[in-house]
Amino acid sequence: MAHDQGSDALSRPISRRTLLKSGAAAGGAAFLAATGAGIAAAQSPSIEPTPTPVPTGDGSFAGVTLNTFSGGYSINAEMVGLATWAAATGGNAIFDNVPFDEKPIKLAGVIATQDPSWDVIYTYDNFMQRFGARMLLPLEGSYTHDLSDFSPSILPSFTSQSDQVLRGLPIHFGGFQWTWNKDVFEAIGADPDSPPSTWDELIDLTPKFLEKGFKACVQPWLGQGGTFGAFYYKQMYNSFGVPFLSNDRTQALFGGPEGLRTFEVIEKGLKAGYWDPDSLNITNEHDAFQLWNQGGIGSLVIGSDNTPTLPNFGLSKQPGVNAGTTGSVEGSDGLGISKYGVQQDASWSFFNTMFSPEVARSVVLDTEEHYPPARLSLQNDPEVQALNIFIPVWAEQSKGQVNLWSSPYDYAPVFDEVISKLSRGEFSAQQAHDTAVTGVQDLITQWLVS
Repeated sequence: MAHDQGSDALSRPISRRTLLKSGAAAGGAAFLAATGAGIAAAQSPSIEPTPTPVPTGDGSFAGVTLNTFSGGYSINAEMVGLATWAAATGGNAIFDNVPFDEKPIKLAGVIATQDPSWDVIYTYDNFMQRFGARMLLPLEGSYTHDLSDFSPSILPSFTSQSDQVLRGLPIHFGGFQWTWNKDVFEAIGADPDSPPSTWDELIDLTPKFLEKGFKACVQPWLGQGGTFGAFYYKQMYNSFGVPFLSNDRTQALFGGPEGLRTFEVIEKGLKAGYWDPDSLNITNEHDAFQLWNQGGIGSLVIGSDNTPTLPNFGLSKQPGVNAGTTGSVEGSDGLGISKYGVQQDASWSFFNTMFSPEVARSVVLDTEEHYPPARLSLQNDPEVQALNIFIPVWAEQSKGQVNLWSSPYDYAPVFDEVISKLSRGEFSAQQAHDTAVTGVQDLITQWLVS
């Protein structure tokens, strides 16, 4: 969802999505240079797999080089795992950071040709639901560490929902929270240290924002390339704690009162101007963040890969539709083992090192990113929380529902259409709800018979 084009990109704070789309792997090389490790980290689009030798009794994989289809933002974390694994086994790895927009077609090609070029494969919620069952090996019987320390709200993102099999693990655990400008809230007479905790209460403040010449919120509901209508809808809907889709993705479950109530809140906010009408079509959430960081805007849904620079802001779990609730979506990157790779023994050896408790702690403490951790023990560790302002907030946010509800079929265009018509007054909340439910049900039917 990043926007990274034109010369203005150089003046912008770099976000996770910018790195993902750029395909830059320089961070990993810099990390290795700093640590003195002689491990390759470079683009490698054409890698011939090397056969896995029979490991020696001490677990040696000397002479083995794993080929990893990587996610750019996670390169520095992966380097920590690689350095640890290399020291223990003598093995090596090359990380091929395919630009994010090119990843889906390349992963589809891996499946279609049973391509053995990659041993370890990047995945996240959407890719797991689209490709996981066809491409990645189950963890059961091969992952040697205890799973109970992982936040339970994250494991579904690395489980292929079609067969309920865990096929990957998260390198980090991040997602979308809420931030507000304390100076703006004070200027409109609202408590800057205790903002409203429901969407209705926030929307009710809109006249005060507008009277003082502020924008209440900028949010790209109709952003470039679509996907944002469903993206923001699900964050609000998730505050109810009820499923949006069935686990096997064969039923649309948002057709009840919770789904309608979410559309009613969105309609109310659009009519009031809480979501700035001039900002509905900005490119993406990264550009929304740039606007918010300039000041004069009340609040924003914010990703954990952004760095606020305003002098006086608050950070919190997201408001809920009802009091005492919160919802969001998570945005973790992770890895799985390719079922087509020819170096599976070495791959599992690296995987078990990468996702060990020791490496997980180092990924937070010893990297510049201080990645938000996926392990509960680290989320609640005061030393860890002190490193990254998002970590303690995300520990609270993740107690609510944060499912992204990815599926093998693309329902984003359905929500783009209904939110667009809702914003123009062509649909009521009821019409938007009815149309969205019917549209997703039709997609499910087409998927089941195709």
